[in-house]
Amino acid sequence: MYKCFCFALLCFIMIGAQGKNSGLELEKLLLRYFLEKSADKVETRVDKSEAYVLDKAFKEAVLNEHNKYRSRHGVGPLKYSETMAENAKKVAEHNAELGSLQHSDRKTRMDNGENLFMWFTGDKAFNPETAASDAVNAWYGESKKYDFNHSGFQSGTGHFTQLVWKATTELGCGYMEKETYGMYGIFVVCHYSPAGNMMGEYPENVLRPQQI
Repeated sequence: MYKCFCFALLCFIMIGAQGKNSGLELEKLLLRYFLEKSADKVETRVDKSEAYVLDKAFKEAVLNEHNKYRSRHGVGPLKYSETMAENAKKVAEHNAELGSLQHSDRKTRMDNGENLFMWFTGDKAFNPETAASDAVNAWYGESKKYDFNHSGFQSGTGHFTQLVWKATTELGCGYMEKETYGMYGIFVVCHYSPAGNMMGEYPENVLRPQQI
């Protein structure tokens, strides 16, 4: 606002100093300046609005997908944490920069559990609901390898066990999209509190499915 005022004041002084014809040209310049500034503000509002819609759609989809599978195992629904989501978003952005998946350290994620997902496609039409469901479905797909008769840590099933961990009550997720290796990459990160996959606590936290 201060910059606009100074610009207008400068034009006013120059108009008075240079006469009528110069004044008309400067008036046109001033009008164009304000029109361009208005267009910038509209574009910024649209961009922020679009990002809000995408984030909201992703949040709802990822929470619904988690609670759908947790219900299948007879455990309570998760509540969404915006604070945890912010941290998860930072990890997703970092992974997108790397072009690969890398777990954050426990301090960064505040000792919460963490699930990671990465997918590459040639389609640049990003759909937040699809990204959320693809990630959660992939994690739950590990349940096919889990032996409920010998409940405990089992290699290749950690995403699944964290997803349905009974003692976990909060969830926060973030995503990042980026063109990597000539493909369009989607990176999804979810954080869980309290963290799951605790040694000695599997039997009471990873329950058999009650329904399919």
